Amino acid sequence: MKKIISQIFCIVILFSTNILAQGYGAYTDLQNRFFIYEDGQRIQLETLLPRSYKVGKTGVAYMDNMGVFKVYKYGNKNKVNDNFTYDYGVSDNFIYYKMVNTLRIIDGTEDVELTRWVGQYQAGDSIIVYFDKVKNILYAYTADGKKEELENNLSTDAFDNFVVSDNMVAYMNYANQFKIYSNHVSEIVENNPVKEFKIGRNTVAYIDYNNQFKIYHNGVLHQIDGFAPKSFEVGDNVVAFVDYNGYFKIFYMGETKEIGFFNKPYNVTDNVVAYADGNNFFNVFYKGEMIQVDNYYPQKFVSQYNTLCYINKANVLRACVQGKMQDVSNIVSSIDDVQTNYDVVTYKIGLNMYKFWQDGQSY
Repeated sequence: MKKIISQIFCIVILFSTNILAQGYGAYTDLQNRFFIYEDGQRIQLETLLPRSYKVGKTGVAYMDNMGVFKVYKYGNKNKVNDNFTYDYGVSDNFIYYKMVNTLRIIDGTEDVELTRWVGQYQAGDSIIVYFDKVKNILYAYTADGKKEELENNLSTDAFDNFVVSDNMVAYMNYANQFKIYSNHVSEIVENNPVKEFKIGRNTVAYIDYNNQFKIYHNGVLHQIDGFAPKSFEVGDNVVAFVDYNGYFKIFYMGETKEIGFFNKPYNVTDNVVAYADGNNFFNVFYKGEMIQVDNYYPQKFVSQYNTLCYINKANVLRACVQGKMQDVSNIVSSIDDVQTNYDVVTYKIGLNMYKFWQDGQSY
């Protein structure tokens, strides 16, 4: 392991609560300078246009103009790797990157090598799952710093039949058994192949070998229907689906609620379920609460974490944040100019001119 943050570690721990509460955004201005937004402040990181950047919950990772991989977190900009960085990503807890065949992860203040010869890998908010091509082992590395074997009797040099969500992984193993790993527990859920599955935080919904619809949530398996639904989507502790009879239903925290007899557009992103009801009204389901947003269903909206944004017919950018509706701005021309990063709303108001909205305030 190696330190990537120059600050004294005890200071980082002392202020960790405030750090986790911060929000980030990023943009380039007319002079191609690279700025980030951090908790109400704009900070210039680079004078030249970066090649790419990604915004996480606790930091921003980017490739600068010269191809150097850098990370901004805990109030510091750090050069992580000046060699060839082939891939990188961000999440709630991690920043990961790949150098040729080596997979590394920035976990808190530590830069940890996971493997020097990586195959397929996927990362969630608090878990990264990867196949070690030297050992032929499928591993999981979790936010509490634990590395665990998921499959260690693989006779192949590749394994890619797995899907990772925020904090769990589901996959078909070598024996065609359907397995789920969550909270350091690996469990065979089905002894036969499943037909389809989708995964979110604490939750996996799937159609089994016999065409039955089931939901695995927080370690408990729920048999929802004896027949496959017409469609289903999975988020954080929530599953929205249209059952085989045409009823739109939402499963949340172990209970299923029937919303209505209609098959309309719907979308599930993290904690937010957005859907059109029988009257084509725009509705949001957020952590057990249903909110009527507008009297029409918009063609486009953006949604992530606890936030959904859309532009109404009066050309006002509105946000539903943690189930509460708020007006953001009336000078945004297109929803394509809006993005959400962990409840920080970034919106474009002119040519490379940006504003940020967080906790009811614009900056």
